[in-house]
Amino acid sequence: MTGIGTNPLVAHGYGRGVTESDADRWDTRYRQADPPARLSPDPLVTTLSAPGTPMQLSAPGTRLRSSSSGAPLRVADLACGWGDNGLWLASQGHDVTLIDVSRVALDAAAERAEALGVEVDTVVADLAAEAPPGPWDLAIVAHYLERPLLGSIHRSVAVGGRLACVIATETTLERHERPGRRFVLDRGELPSLIGSPWEIERFDEDWRPNDAHEAWLVARRIA
Repeated sequence: MTGIGTNPLVAHGYGRGVTESDADRWDTRYRQADPPARLSPDPLVTTLSAPGTPMQLSAPGTRLRSSSSGAPLRVADLACGWGDNGLWLASQGHDVTLIDVSRVALDAAAERAEALGVEVDTVVADLAAEAPPGPWDLAIVAHYLERPLLGSIHRSVAVGGRLACVIATETTLERHERPGRRFVLDRGELPSLIGSPWEIERFDEDWRPNDAHEAWLVARRIA
């Protein structure tokens, strides 16, 4: 099967808290743009997947492996937008759920999944209001900053699972006006936002190939 799968989160009522104003605003933004012609997953994400081998991380060049049983990872791509990260992971054989407040973005992501010949689940939800119930083996938060979400996401990740974050820092505003101060991290802030149930396996901040100054973090839930 390809395209959209049937997601149990919907059956259990997750995502019903989306407000029309938030959804409409983002739907309008996505209607005014075209999905990228090619997948452009974040470089951090592309180092995280190798299905069929034991799940482990090594640094540098952190690489996430599926599990000791060889089963695919259960992945949540949060605030996924066009879905590049999740779609790439789905193409690597993982079970991916794309979550975003915009149905327009998710419909476009589902069309991209069909073109790629992969299946993903899609869920409309306001991540500022509620984190997706898990358990997930990997949760991705990329180009989205909602501090309360980062502080509570451990409840959605399985013990032993990973969180991967790619979020711009305030330094990026030295070169770019957007995304705006509210949507970027203070330098060195990210580890403090995720709290204590994590072992941080990678954290660094630098100018990236996309000309943004980003914090990259990979953490394993230990409790």
